This record gives sequence, structure tokens and C-alpha cells, in this order.
Amino acid sequence: MFFLRPEMQRKFMAYIVDLTHVMDILFILTDGRNEQGITLDFIQSVIAAYRESKKQRNVYSKIRAFPGTIRGGDITSEIKSLVSTGFDNDKELEHQIGRIANTRNSNT
Repeated sequence: MFFLRPEMQRKFMAYIVDLTHVMDILFILTDGRNEQGITLDFIQSVIAAYRESKKQRNVYSKIRAFPGTIRGGDITSEIKSLVSTGFDNDKELEHQIGRIANTRNSNT
């Protein structure tokens, strides 16, 4: 089965972790605010900030180092660990999120 191959496991891990981190940033920026202000440009700016971040580089480095196993528990534990990393002292990502928030606030 293709999912049992380590490279496929790593791709799924990266997808899940990236999606979770982007959704987390979107939640931080929109919590308690008007959802009508969420635009495609807003979402794309969040994705771009995450793609350029130290946080994503660190996650990908850990995923590349993950040996990949058939047992789902190992993968699940690793995903949970990667998702719960917070901002990893990524001051640039924090700055970008602040810039996006300020831009969004000035447009509403």
C-alpha cells in the first residue's frame, strides 16, 4: 500500500502540520472579529508568511529526519509534537502575523 512508504508518510505529515499551523494563524488573526473581512488576499498572505517562516523550515527538517514507520502511533505522536511547537521563537513569523493583523485592522 502506498501510504506505508516512508516518503508518503512524510508528505501526509507535512500536509497535516502545514494545514494545522496555517489554520492556527488564521484563528489567531480572526478570533472574535468579523469573518466577512476574511478575503482570499488575507488567506494568501497568511500562507505566504508561514511558507517563509523558520517555523516551517524547522518542521520540514524534523519531518525529513523522521524514519517513517508502519505503526500509526509513531506517526500520530510525531504529528502531535510538530503541531504543538508554537512559534518556535520565530520572531520573523510573529512580526509577519503582526503586520497582517495591523493591515487587516486598518482595512476594517
